[in-house]
Amino acid sequence: MKRCAMDGIEASTAFLRDTASKHFLCMSYRASRNGAPYGQGQYFASCFVVDVEGFWILVTAGHVINEIRGGLDAGVSIHNFNLHDKLAGHPYPYPVPYPFDLEDWAVIESDGADYAAATLPEMVVRSLAAGGIRPIGEHALGSEPFDQYPYWLLAGIPHESLAVVNERKVLKLTLMPMKPASPHRMGRTHRTPGFTR
Repeated sequence: MKRCAMDGIEASTAFLRDTASKHFLCMSYRASRNGAPYGQGQYFASCFVVDVEGFWILVTAGHVINEIRGGLDAGVSIHNFNLHDKLAGHPYPYPVPYPFDLEDWAVIESDGADYAAATLPEMVVRSLAAGGIRPIGEHALGSEPFDQYPYWLLAGIPHESLAVVNERKVLKLTLMPMKPASPHRMGRTHRTPGFTR
């Protein structure tokens, strides 16, 4: 098994293939105005799926949904939503169509938090399950104190990993080891620096 040492934490290809890749999705969508592509035309966002009391919840960054809302408010057409689940290892050639509805989303984007979540429709759940996606169950959520967990990984599909291979757009699931840090002392007005996309 091939392993890559990252600052004292080993992230194996087996972990990526058998665990992380079963929870993570890439949501893609297109933007147009007056029939022509708007901005970069096609957009991508990292997502993961959790199971809460039997409901599959799609989670992404809050700013993704707020940017979609801003585009819609400005008259941009946002369409062709798909959930790419190829990382789960299935043989199907197409992504799962996703009936995006802005009203389905709850967004928290304040005090450093940047999350959005929506319940997935049953047909989407069945399609993702058939492709090998497994939600993160409540049993997998850790309990306090959180410093009892020796390893922390930040997982996602960064826009910077976008590449064109054989005329196809390819994004890569990426893991980054995290180190514990003490809470900041600047109070609730402090904002965590953001990343540009």
